[in-house]
This record gives sequence, structure tokens and C-alpha cells, in this order.
Amino acid sequence: MIEINKPTNKNYWVATATDGSVVHIGETNPNQVTSTGLDSLDYTESVEEHLLTASQYAETFPDLPPQGEPVEAGVTYNDNGQAVRCVQSHTRTADAVEDIPALFAVARQQQDEWVQPTGAQDAYQTGDIVTYNGETWISKIDANTTVPDGDEPFNRYWEPYP
Repeated sequence: MIEINKPTNKNYWVATATDGSVVHIGETNPNQVTSTGLDSLDYTESVEEHLLTASQYAETFPDLPPQGEPVEAGVTYNDNGQAVRCVQSHTRTADAVEDIPALFAVARQQQDEWVQPTGAQDAYQTGDIVTYNGETWISKIDANTTVPDGDEPFNRYWEPYP
């Protein structure tokens, strides 16, 4: 049996069967236990890493509700084949999820072009890799909202990535 046993921080996980098919996707809150008899339980404390993994299985999530319907905080939805996590409960608007980062965290792929984060929900984490002005950078800190341009004082938060 594989388990996540009373983590100190929230953990996000994907449980898969021997054939690689996803059976469950979810989260474990601090001081709770999640266990499975399945073959694999991949988990992380990083919601960003979870979204990247979950994006491979976006079709297994419930579809993003249409305009006017309730959307629940903490739930990952399928938005036309992309995994998006609701940050705040709200009534769905007509806006694209990419245009309302205070309400949704959208899965980013590694080495995407750097985009200015709008808050904690989409800040870069340690190990995130981005491109900026034709160069590739890796974040050295969590909650990184700085520009990876190598100029003082922010160059201590990013380093060139080989």
C-alpha cells in the first residue's frame, strides 16, 4: 500500500494503475492520510507541479462549468483539454481563465516565455524554467515574481539555465 501520511503541508496527487491509466486525482490536507492499493501515487506540495502532471490527464477532470454556474475553490477542471485549478469559489464568468488569474491557476509548461505573475497563485517556484529575452532561466526561490533579466537586485532570484 502506498500512502501520504500526515503531511505538514497540503499535497496534490495522481494515482495510476499498472497500465498507466489515472484512477484518482486529488489532494491531502495537512495531518490527514491518503492511501491506495494502486501501483503508483505521485504527489507534490507544489500546485504548479501538480497542474503540469494533471494536464496530461485533463480529460479526467470535470469540465469547467459554463457561464453563470458555480465554480469551487480547490477543484481542478478540464478547460478544453487544459487542467485549471480554481483559486477562489465564484460564479463562472464569460472571461477566459487565462484572463482572470485571481480566480484560476492555469498549468504552465516548463520553458514557456516568462509572464509577470499577478499573485501567489501564479508565482514561479524553485526549479521553474522560463525563457526571457531569448535566454533560459531557472528560479532559485519559491513565490518568485521578479523579472529574470540578470540585473541587480533580482539576479539573486534567477540563474541562467544551461
